[in-house]
Amino acid sequence: MTEYEHEVYWIWLQSVLGCGSHRTNMLLRRYSGAREIYELDEAERRESRNFTPDEIEKLRAAPIGKAQAVYERCHALGCRVVTPEDELYPERLRDIYAMPIVLYVRGDIAGLSKQFAISMVGTRNCTGYGLSAARMLAGQLARFGVVVVSGMALGIDTACHQSAMDHKGKTVAILGSGIDVPYPRDNEKMMVRLCREHAVLTEYPPGTAPVGAHFPVRNRLIAGLSLGTVVVEGDERSGAMITASHALDQGKDVFAVPGRIDDRQSAGPLKLIKQGAKPVTCAGDILCEYEHLYPEQLRRLYQIEMEKYEDKKPKGKVQVEENPEPARPRPEPPGELDETQRMVYERLGSAAQSVQELSAATGLSVPKLLPILTEMELMGAIENRSMNRYALPEGK
Repeated sequence: MTEYEHEVYWIWLQSVLGCGSHRTNMLLRRYSGAREIYELDEAERRESRNFTPDEIEKLRAAPIGKAQAVYERCHALGCRVVTPEDELYPERLRDIYAMPIVLYVRGDIAGLSKQFAISMVGTRNCTGYGLSAARMLAGQLARFGVVVVSGMALGIDTACHQSAMDHKGKTVAILGSGIDVPYPRDNEKMMVRLCREHAVLTEYPPGTAPVGAHFPVRNRLIAGLSLGTVVVEGDERSGAMITASHALDQGKDVFAVPGRIDDRQSAGPLKLIKQGAKPVTCAGDILCEYEHLYPEQLRRLYQIEMEKYEDKKPKGKVQVEENPEPARPRPEPPGELDETQRMVYERLGSAAQSVQELSAATGLSVPKLLPILTEMELMGAIENRSMNRYALPEGK
């Protein structure tokens, strides 16, 4: 049997399953990788009951030579092929539904999953207000060392990428086309700079056209690479709202920029705010939600805020309450909790915490943690205060 580079087997498997397949997570739990699946004969695939009849036929018919040609094309383009076997593979994407099994990358994504990343999305048909808000927020986030993730579309996406670069920050673009297909064409120069100084990635092979159906699939990666998603502008049926939906499904935070109530492009963010998304008027509204995960990175923000506070603080004696209210004793966990649920319960308090914070505190991955939190919420042991932020019930 001919030996291929490990990336070739993954490209082959992706050509069968397609981008955004919900089957990838299950298959990777049952097999060591794409090569093992490739080396199964047809009888073994049928007997395993891990593949549908249609998949078995596609696996049999898919030529490995075509995958090899894609791999060689990537080398010619100076593009890296990143798979779940590689250290460069972003760990945050392992935790999402329909995890990608091939990423085509130009630029630097080393350590991306350890970096503080926030996605910013919005409509192509944005208003002047939306552009101004996007530039302001992306610039502020970039100055505090936050990686700005977006989709390189015209309008809000472009404003976010450009502002992050203008403020000497890092930004990542995720495409709905091949790595060699700039879309839109107006952003070709921007893409060259992103590839050279930042990062561009896609799960679509080189040469893939920007078909409309690709973008909702792509949007799950924009949400997946980030701790939270900011929706700047967009109507209720916009792609930005699809990204917000992916973020919620992944247990991520959702933020929204408040706009005018009579503006169609503010309808999406206003709807999210009604549903519990945190309204954002400055980067500090986002940064303060992650103080436990990135205390060092946020120290500069607090220094700035404390300087403002010290300037405004009244001089002279400060009245101190003589009999402050004693701290409320921590309630005992409900007796019906199992050991894992009890551990989660012990990490919670009256202040709401994000799924990412709880994941870091408990050591449980987000996919394992989400159903546990849902079950505990149904039991009445905890509350979902808003948009996947959990706390102990008030009054307990």
